[in-house]
Amino acid sequence: MKSKAILGFGLSLAILGIGCLPISAQSRFQGIKQSRQTVQSLANGNYFYGKSRLPNRQDVDYLVFRKIGNTAIGFKYRYREEGYCLRGTIRGNMISNVTREYAIGLGSVPELRRGDPIDLATYNRLNFNQVPNDSNARRRLQECVSLFSNKI
Repeated sequence: MKSKAILGFGLSLAILGIGCLPISAQSRFQGIKQSRQTVQSLANGNYFYGKSRLPNRQDVDYLVFRKIGNTAIGFKYRYREEGYCLRGTIRGNMISNVTREYAIGLGSVPELRRGDPIDLATYNRLNFNQVPNDSNARRRLQECVSLFSNKI
């Protein structure tokens, strides 16, 4: 009799464990789904991405950009170094058809030329509030938006 009770208890635990499995699997899937959200599916607004999870690493590429529909206008830079303005088309996690500014010399009017596509799947999405104040990235983003708004 005692062995039947233990067997019944063990069977109940196994059934309970199996019943919980879909909830656990669903939770894991939701985490994966959120991490796989594409840039294209994000709402319009300002975003900050970096090759590092930290917002102020030397020799690391960062991108602040404004998403308007499937267009990105942004400023790509390395922390405490010069960067450049760009505009491109967002498809999934790629910014393609990139037009970027090239400064010819100090005080000269920048030229606009074709740039390389940017794969944001290789970047980390950071909180826009983490853009370092000493990087001038927010100010430069506004300048980039003005630059490309005048070229449309």
